[in-house]
Amino acid sequence: MNQRDAIDEMLPSLQGTLRKSAVNIRLTETGLLVSRSLELARLYSKYKNWNEVKQRWHESRVASRGTRGSAQRVFKNLKARFQAGGRPLPPMADLPVVLDSCETTRDQAQILYFYLICSDALFRYVLHELLSEGLQYGVLDVNTDSVLDKLRRFEFVGGEGLSYADSTLRRWVNGLQSVLREVGIIGGKYSHKGVPPAIGEVPMLVSATFSWQKFGSEWVNKPVGWIYLYQPQETQQSLFKRLSQLDSWNVDQNQRGYSVEPASKPFEWVSRLTN
Repeated sequence: MNQRDAIDEMLPSLQGTLRKSAVNIRLTETGLLVSRSLELARLYSKYKNWNEVKQRWHESRVASRGTRGSAQRVFKNLKARFQAGGRPLPPMADLPVVLDSCETTRDQAQILYFYLICSDALFRYVLHELLSEGLQYGVLDVNTDSVLDKLRRFEFVGGEGLSYADSTLRRWVNGLQSVLREVGIIGGKYSHKGVPPAIGEVPMLVSATFSWQKFGSEWVNKPVGWIYLYQPQETQQSLFKRLSQLDSWNVDQNQRGYSVEPASKPFEWVSRLTN
């Protein structure tokens, strides 16, 4: 399989495939929110019951002088985001350990970014379009007009387009740009050009496991987790080399090339983070 075919399989176009019930614009009100996401993950890890977590969350938010309406909105959106993560991502009970083991806030943002990808179909649609173009032409352009054009061309499965006001779409674009800045895919406050961000060990493990969960043994040729982090082929090779030096992954040479797979269960490596 050539690189173009692999990219098409990893980043399929979602144009005309989504139903209206699958699309929302929650990104206009809830970005990555790294510190709040970590707070919510810790509460869930402690109580393991969303009703109890909701109560504790509201108590802590109101006590810190937040409004109940704002606390409810953030809780609802982050809960939906975490629940959508599913099998490819660390279980909620393990997420605080994963996030606390990160070296930087950017590392944490890169992990939370995957939960957003899994939960937000509109974000995923635009991201697939942007990354596919960026990897094909070597330039990732996330300027406001370019993203707005993608939103205006979007069609649901029945052929209808988005019906949001232009001001709402612009706020959504600002939210997307903010997310990509937090994970390091675009640079400073006024930059819209994509760059491959540095990836720490923990987000490297999460994104590799995400890829393996999606494509199994074929993930070596379809490292979708690293593609989502805008890693071109040359940087992917250095990531494979780093991964091969860890005891939690096995690397084997064979006639077809080489295989890279978890040494045990997919997220078994999380337990080693606390040792």
